[in-house]
Amino acid sequence: MAQLGHGLEIIQLKSHVAHICETRPNPFKNDFPGRSWWIAFHKRHPDLIIRTAEGLDRDRAVMLRPSIVTNFYDNLEKLYNASEYGPTKIWNCDEIGHSILGFYLFKAKRQLKNYIANCEPGACMVAQPYAWMTKELFLNGLYHFARSIPGGVSPTNKHLLIFDGHQNHVALTTIHEAKSLGIDLLTLPTHTSHKLQPLDVSVFSPFKAHFKSERSKWMAKHPHIEIRRTELVELASKAFKLALTSENIIVGFRRTEIWPLNKDALYNDMRPSDAFNLQDDNDAAGIASILSLVGFGEAQVEECLEQCVKQMKELEATN
Repeated sequence: MAQLGHGLEIIQLKSHVAHICETRPNPFKNDFPGRSWWIAFHKRHPDLIIRTAEGLDRDRAVMLRPSIVTNFYDNLEKLYNASEYGPTKIWNCDEIGHSILGFYLFKAKRQLKNYIANCEPGACMVAQPYAWMTKELFLNGLYHFARSIPGGVSPTNKHLLIFDGHQNHVALTTIHEAKSLGIDLLTLPTHTSHKLQPLDVSVFSPFKAHFKSERSKWMAKHPHIEIRRTELVELASKAFKLALTSENIIVGFRRTEIWPLNKDALYNDMRPSDAFNLQDDNDAAGIASILSLVGFGEAQVEECLEQCVKQMKELEATN
């Protein structure tokens, strides 16, 4: 049960011990272990951890299946073999709040003010009426990313960008532009970022903590002033700087086993997903398709995208 994500309660552990001792003499009152037995047992096994159980979202459980995750790592291995990236050429991007790191998106019909004047050097801002990331804005973010890469990027100096496969991120125009820039794209399987995305694993949590801290400090210094966009973005920039340390980044890539690559390390994390059976594991695995255009022609890319959309719709229909 524990391997499937259902941890044992203390009372269940005691029941197991009582069952084992049914046919042999034991020191337990009423033949059932008490509190003192549990305390002594825990001292002998300090590696046992008591935690409050958390619910597992069904979509996450379904998509974190070995067939799907293995396909992602297989595609990652193909890219590594094709381009031989070093650790400084593998990147991860994602949205948090209304921004991609260094690329700030504001809810507005047009840009009225420079809200990023006090942000990190090289930051840029865009406006959108609903603060939604569109295909066009994501492409602009890709250009911003390419300009920000130390040492530059080109078809002879490729970099790998890993991100979630939201429909506004995976447009054919974006794929073509990424190829011309020298950026290989690899999408994460849907609903797996909590385990496979380095930013989710080790950066976003400290970022949120630092942002709350910086916001509290600002409000303490300015108790009678309403915080504005300019100040919020400046605080977010400070929080990014504090959270995006080399240690946190390395931990994120190591825990997700993206670098160094370890295709089998997350096996135990995928065990709870064994309870969900998809009609066709091979079709589901195709959702994590590679979008890097390594050896792909335009027709193949279009076919790949059509298959991804079709498979996602089929998967949603089965749920």
